[in-house]
Amino acid sequence: MSEPVETVEAEMDGRPPEEGILMVNLPNWMDPGRNTYPIGVEFVPVMGDYLFTEELMGENLKVDRPVQAIKVPDLLTNQDYSYGIHEQAAGEFVEGDWAPEGSHIFVVSFGEEGPETKYTGQLTSQSVETQPLATLGPYDLLDADAAFCDGTVELVTVWRPGLAADISPTTSLFVQLLSDDGQLIAQADGPPVGLRPDLIEMPPGWLIVDRRELVGDGRQPAEILIGAYDFVRGDRYPAVDEERNVLSDGAFHLPVSECN
Repeated sequence: MSEPVETVEAEMDGRPPEEGILMVNLPNWMDPGRNTYPIGVEFVPVMGDYLFTEELMGENLKVDRPVQAIKVPDLLTNQDYSYGIHEQAAGEFVEGDWAPEGSHIFVVSFGEEGPETKYTGQLTSQSVETQPLATLGPYDLLDADAAFCDGTVELVTVWRPGLAADISPTTSLFVQLLSDDGQLIAQADGPPVGLRPDLIEMPPGWLIVDRRELVGDGRQPAEILIGAYDFVRGDRYPAVDEERNVLSDGAFHLPVSECN
């Protein structure tokens, strides 16, 4: 149960208190799997239904900041142990729910060894007027950086989404790590910050900062292909560069730099 808090604490250390936290699938209770049960006992809640995310984070991080929790069933898996999810909303927000400076997104997944929390990025109110590097479907790509560090490529991208009504719930990003001879090393597909576009409602002008990692296989990475596609149809969205020239493969090519 402590793993999500430890991950949040490491990422939020030193950040302004006006920046909020959005927890996705935060465990409310967990019960280790077992073959037999004491008579009359099926599980013992660790923290029960009285877990308040604000108090949990406030007491451990020692900073009072806006905190929210949602449940996204699509991201849950069945395991040998039982668990419950804390949720304050059904997964869809209105503008007034967001922290003034936006929120950092933490997504909890459940594997064989227990929960694992990943920091997937940030929704930020710090909008900027800048020419996009590329427009990929309904998203303007404003900035991108890929660094190869200790066998893993850390990718950070900044997106300006179009109107929510123009973004299909089945819209996602494809992210492909290629070697210098064009061979696929790793792939990390998924929507920005790991959440379907219809699960979050951002105020106009806000930006998405997406973070994801691609684990290498020993070969030297050269570039990353980034694009948008419909994961149901399998079709890539049209893509253009900063001068509105069509990108024939529907992808922005980002060179990978060595870690400093």
